[in-house]
Amino acid sequence: MCKCPGDFLPRASHLILPPAGTPQNISCNYVPGSINLFSGEVEQSAYNYLLDRTACIAFVVVFGLSAGLHLGQAAWSRQWWLVWTLGFGAIGECIGWSGRLWSSISEHWDPADGGSYTINQTSFLMQISSLIIAPAFMAAGNYILLGRIIPILGSKYSFIHPLSYTIVFVTGDLISLVIQAIGGGQASAAATLEDANKGAKVMVGGVMFQMAILLVAERTTNPPLQKDLPATVNM
Repeated sequence: MCKCPGDFLPRASHLILPPAGTPQNISCNYVPGSINLFSGEVEQSAYNYLLDRTACIAFVVVFGLSAGLHLGQAAWSRQWWLVWTLGFGAIGECIGWSGRLWSSISEHWDPADGGSYTINQTSFLMQISSLIIAPAFMAAGNYILLGRIIPILGSKYSFIHPLSYTIVFVTGDLISLVIQAIGGGQASAAATLEDANKGAKVMVGGVMFQMAILLVAERTTNPPLQKDLPATVNM
């Protein structure tokens, strides 16, 4: 029996045995992580690592609960901006991690292709689009919340007018969201790997723009000392 690099795996649960009658000298590609018989290289998963199904389930539950709590808080307090910011953000994260959970279930080693990992492509596109876009909604919620807290604490804790957080930074956040959506659409509709990579670069550009907006917003605040904070804050 041949000995390939993938013949010895620490996780025996991933071992796939060849069908009965398969010649032993060509059984190497039935071991996940072994050398592909056609390309001569080790074929990696689309994620470049094996997904942990337990972690995926945990994040789906956590963000599902977070979405429910934020939507309930919005209805209870009648602060409806919480729905399209933190609520939508948590729902997006839940969808994204559901996509990863789907990927972990559908991912398998395919020896018929010489030996390579295959996953459901819809699940991969579902998770990458949702997990990149969802934080933009959460960031918008933080900007709106900051704009409401500053007038309560005092203008000395901000270098700009409180309303600017909503007008300037939420607008910038929406622009980054549009850029990411355009990149995600290009990647999803791509017919070739080169076109998919172009869409991915556009998405990364949107994320970088979002990070720049976040850093600028952080620099506009003057962190108060703990002793200066009021005992209670009524929103």
